Formats: sequence, structure tokens, C-alpha cells
Amino acid sequence: LHPDCKQEMVDYFAHDVIEKRKCFDKEYKIVRKNDGVERWVHGLGELELNKKGEPIIMFGTIQDITESKRAEERFRQRNEALAAINAVAVAVNQSPDLDYVLVTALAETDATLGLKHSEIWLLDESSNQLQRGAHHGLPDDFALEIPSWQLGVGLPGIVAQTDQPLLIKDLDADPCFLREHGGQYDLHSALGIPLMFQEQ
Repeated sequence: LHPDCKQEMVDYFAHDVIEKRKCFDKEYKIVRKNDGVERWVHGLGELELNKKGEPIIMFGTIQDITESKRAEERFRQRNEALAAINAVAVAVNQSPDLDYVLVTALAETDATLGLKHSEIWLLDESSNQLQRGAHHGLPDDFALEIPSWQLGVGLPGIVAQTDQPLLIKDLDADPCFLREHGGQYDLHSALGIPLMFQEQ
């Protein structure tokens, strides 16, 4: 059994299978002994009882459903992304005010994807710098710590310059993350995505 599933499986087996005499029908994670790889399995089984009605053994099958679980996760992530895009579209249609659109879009995106903080940076062509368009989530001491970014500097600047998404998995160890207050708010990773509007 996977450590994350042990207590849940103990409770399920004791209460549902042993006490209530239900068939064993459960999806859970395991760790393969031969290579230590985590897998999802679906177990089905029935108890065999002795003459006193006491359980003596359980017969059943276990099927590896890892690929199915991965497909479910990809489907869930796609639905979340579509919901976030729809939230942005709704915000755009609700108001012509850019500040309202940006803040509302960020709030909806945070709620949909479970983000702790999000920001939108806009390119100021006169200075060739990124200026804050909006932020949502963490307090201003974090969000307003850096008012602008040069192209090629920091996560926003690199994403804007390369026009490519950038994922920082460990903020403490990555030189691209230049803010000092990340640890204070228990931030561990960050993702930057370039957004294009009318080729800008």
C-alpha cells in the first residue's frame, strides 16, 4: 500500500468489508516492491465466512488502472484550463474597464486553478519594460515589491522576452525568482505564461 492510502484502506476494510459485509470494491495507490514505482489499482473481492459467519479469507482481483487515472487527471486539468479561459472571457464581456477585466480574470483563474497568487504584466513599449497590470491573492508587500521588470530579467521578463512559458519548480534554488518575500508566504513554485493580444 502507498503510505497515503494506508489509514483510509484500514478504515474501509474494517468498517465496510468486515463490519458491514460489503464486497471489497476500492481504487487505491500502491508502491511496487520490485521497483518502488507508485501505481493505481482497482481491487474487487468477497469475503469467505466460516460456519459461525466469521471471515476467514477474501478472494478477488486487483487491476492496474494507472493509465486510466492519468487520463482522468489530464481530463480534469483540461477542464480546469477551459474553465479559467471561460472566466477570462466572461470578465472581458462584462466590462470595458481594463483594470476590472484584469483583476476579475485573475480572481476567477485563482479560484478555478487553486492558485495562491497571480499577476498580469503589460509591456510598456515606450520604456520597453513590463509594468504591473493587476495582481490577485497575496498582500501588497509581496505583490508590489517589484514595480517593473526589464525584459530578460526575472520570471516575467524572461517569459516576455522568450515568448515561452517558464516553470520554476523550486523558488528557493532558482535565480530567476528575484523576490525576497516568497518564503514568507510559503510559495514553492511559479509558472509564467506569455499572453498575446492582436500580435502584442
